[in-house]
Amino acid sequence: MRAAYGLPKRRFAEGALEELLINERRSVGRAVADLRRAIFCGFFALAVVTAGVGTTWYGARSGSPGVQITDVKGKVSCGPLIALDSRSMEIRVNGLAKKVPMRDVLAVKAVDECRP
Repeated sequence: MRAAYGLPKRRFAEGALEELLINERRSVGRAVADLRRAIFCGFFALAVVTAGVGTTWYGARSGSPGVQITDVKGKVSCGPLIALDSRSMEIRVNGLAKKVPMRDVLAVKAVDECRP
């Protein structure tokens, strides 16, 4: 704002043309410095917003998504899916691979986090 209009203040008439020129040069120098500072702050704010959005979109998700399998006996198993074919599903439960035949699968549900 000061670069365009200056701060509102009472101005007194300068005594000589030389004083007027010196004061105007100082004023222009301050305005240029403020404009440079504003440009830097604008780019810095853009970088911070970009980093925040990038972290939000591409950052690590909380929890560990997986699948919850209920078999015909009512037993529920949950873990990340390792393999899937027409005969069986394989998931990782407590660090071990568990294969469940498709004929025994009653329901499959995708979950955000496996809870014990």
